[in-house]
Amino acid sequence: MKDPGAATMPNLARVLELRPRNLLSMESRPAWLAAVIQDVPRRFLDREWMYVPVLADGTLHPAVVRWAASNMTETSARGYAYDVAVYFRFLGERGLAWPHVDRNVVDEFLVARREVVGPTTLKRTITPLLALHDRAVDMRFIAFNPIPRGEINATKGRKQSAAISYPHASIMRWRQEGVLGLGSAREETMMMRERNLAYVDLLYQTGMRRLEGHGLFYFEVPSRPLRGEVLVGRIPGALSKGRPEVGRLVYLDGSHRKTIQDYFVGAREVDIAFGKKSGIYENDPEALIVKKVNTRDGIPNTVLVSRGSADAPGKWRKLDLIDLRERIHMYEIDEADGKRRPLLAWLGDGGKPLDIRRWNRIFREASARTERSDGTGKIDVHPHTLRHCFAMQLYIAAAMRNEQRRRHVSESDLTRIVNEMNAWKHVKDRLGHSNVETTMSHYLAPLQAMEYAQILARRDDAPSTITRTVTDEDNWAMVTSIDEAMRNIAQVDDRVIDA
Repeated sequence: MKDPGAATMPNLARVLELRPRNLLSMESRPAWLAAVIQDVPRRFLDREWMYVPVLADGTLHPAVVRWAASNMTETSARGYAYDVAVYFRFLGERGLAWPHVDRNVVDEFLVARREVVGPTTLKRTITPLLALHDRAVDMRFIAFNPIPRGEINATKGRKQSAAISYPHASIMRWRQEGVLGLGSAREETMMMRERNLAYVDLLYQTGMRRLEGHGLFYFEVPSRPLRGEVLVGRIPGALSKGRPEVGRLVYLDGSHRKTIQDYFVGAREVDIAFGKKSGIYENDPEALIVKKVNTRDGIPNTVLVSRGSADAPGKWRKLDLIDLRERIHMYEIDEADGKRRPLLAWLGDGGKPLDIRRWNRIFREASARTERSDGTGKIDVHPHTLRHCFAMQLYIAAAMRNEQRRRHVSESDLTRIVNEMNAWKHVKDRLGHSNVETTMSHYLAPLQAMEYAQILARRDDAPSTITRTVTDEDNWAMVTSIDEAMRNIAQVDDRVIDA
């Protein structure tokens, strides 16, 4: 068997078919084979087969060998190995080493590969590349996985970014150009834009889920002063994930309450007037009348409800146990004219409670309006995106607060904060997660994906193969603001986009 290390062809990327049991019985092994056997766990060497991609320069990389040994079936191992070999050949033709590639190079490979294979094969190619680079990260050969996660655009051969966060400046541009922007193609009235802006601000400033923000009564929106300009409210358990009897507190900066209050006293009142005039409230056969609201520590927690008429006997009910299906039929009586008024915060055409599905279209249309004439600059936001942005920004802010340094936090400072988990727990509590693992794995995934230890740890702990983009002292030695931190994250993880 020829020693792969002796290869001289610069683009000799291929698959080496090994029979581990036969290799173990060899009396005189070449150096490269001895390294392979030493690096692979013994249980893998008992197999009849093993397929290892050889690098473009003809060598075997330890991370590649370990990855190849972890493939569980012979069919997938063979197919994955050949997919990776094609990738290595592409890099070799450009004089690139796979541990040092960035997202741009990966995109070039996907586009080139799409020219010769179909979308199904292209999607299959991503699986082994992701697994290989994850293995290399685990072994500390590379700092982060450059293979973007997301759906393949079968036409263009590019990964469709699964972006989950944007810096604050990008969200503000989306808010101004998308939600408030004017244009002849706009279907919404100015009143609708006022409502949409209020809902966007509520989700973005509190981290609420779409249903949590949508299903609130107007008096449940955070309004009780807590400290300074901070307002506190409570999301009922029936609108939150988890046990229906358990809600959670949410906080809102008083300066951001203005857009919500403007909607409540402006456009919402106009919509209610239309609803009263049309009779849709009085003709609701499932109407539930709220006669009184009780609070605990200044936050609503129970309501006295009667069915059909304010004169009917009432029953006290916990807000935690009233779900959206009932909430859309709940009213209060207007003392001025004795007519019903809806309690839900967000109203649609003619004063009807807005259908929750309408928000998806509103956000989609707002995102489309941010795209420039040349097809660039689009900021793709959906309701849950705002929750992810809130989580990312809250984590960074909590780190800065814990260090009592609003402007500068060193790498070692942030590393210690991550290890102590205090900032993670702060975000977990605000998002209403029962387990901190959910917060870390899903909402702050871009931070984990880059390996906190690689970006925020001391320089002498970082592996030598980290690219200059990641280890550049000017970029990563100090986090100076929340937006700057998120822009730095966006450089190495396409789930955070600086648009």
